[in-house]
Amino acid sequence: MRDRLKVLDEILQFAKNDENIRAVVLQGSLANPINRIDKLSDLDPLFYVKDISKLAFHDEWLDQFGVIITRLYDEFINDNNTKSYIKMVIYEDGLKVDFGIAPLELTNEIDKLMFYKVIIDKDSLIKPNSVTTEEKFYPLKPTALEYQTLINNFFWDINYISKSLYREEMYFAKFMFENLNKMIRKLLSWHLGIKHNWEVNIGLEGRYLKSLLSEDLWKKVLATFSGSDISENWKAIYAMCDLVRELGSSIASELDFTYPTEQDIRIVNYLKKIEKMI
Repeated sequence: MRDRLKVLDEILQFAKNDENIRAVVLQGSLANPINRIDKLSDLDPLFYVKDISKLAFHDEWLDQFGVIITRLYDEFINDNNTKSYIKMVIYEDGLKVDFGIAPLELTNEIDKLMFYKVIIDKDSLIKPNSVTTEEKFYPLKPTALEYQTLINNFFWDINYISKSLYREEMYFAKFMFENLNKMIRKLLSWHLGIKHNWEVNIGLEGRYLKSLLSEDLWKKVLATFSGSDISENWKAIYAMCDLVRELGSSIASELDFTYPTEQDIRIVNYLKKIEKMI
């Protein structure tokens, strides 16, 4: 794979030479104040242009940065019906570049971007980013009601998986597994929030969790995932219950909540009855 910074230089030179492009900001991992860059990190340049059609409705300019093996385009419309576009491409060597294309008036909405770094600003249109941390992604401390609702929902929804395994309805079982995983990710965010004084980012859908959790706790998380074998799925169910019990009890202790131990016991006993029916 090519050096992404060299490709970025090529993109910026293209932008400097194009009078239609008035500003370029960098989004994504390269603009994040916390370095999370690896060999597969993307480039996310966003062009602010005078005439959006010259880039949005033509493709040939993308080819100068490499041989494209696949691409995906999308458009966005803001509250004022102003359109912006994204052209996501993967080049032959594996480098992925997400080219954003927006009209100049959208520089007024730049604060809506999670992170950005101003690279080119030919007309001094863009104000510097005031966000220097990942604070937009930090978890919020739950209320007692939020905590109880999540735990109750978990122990209610898990019964649907047991029924699905009994009926061998694997698509629905996996759908429900993912619903429960979302609840577990929320518990993990609260667990880490307590540990880091509510200044921690677990990443989109928990993508950074492995690096944030202890090795032992990460192994317990992995145990909640399973393949297609019915018995493996039952093990994952009980691993989920164990993990929710551990996290839920710890969070309750730290935040002065009450973990529903009796509900936990009753539901696990119910699950065991369903398992024996198979």
